[in-house]
Amino acid sequence: MAAEREAAEAVADLDARKAECLAQMSGAGSASPAQFMAACRWMQWAEAERGERNAALARARAAAMAERDAARPVFGRVAVLSKLSGKKPGG
Repeated sequence: MAAEREAAEAVADLDARKAECLAQMSGAGSASPAQFMAACRWMQWAEAERGERNAALARARAAAMAERDAARPVFGRVAVLSKLSGKKPGG
């Protein structure tokens, strides 16, 4: 879960920085061509980085789902056994 949260936060942070860069580029009428080109290069890098971070997020979510699916039968068995024994699960 922590890896999933970190990956999601990284994607959101990159999106916020990208939006800030776009706002600066559109609002700066006096930007030099060099500044504009640097911003464009950074945007290209940010898109590639976002793709990598989205892939990491997808892997983390898939791992969490696999762990949850693996744990589901165990919890089901505990619930059935507790009903058969008349005890509360975990008690």
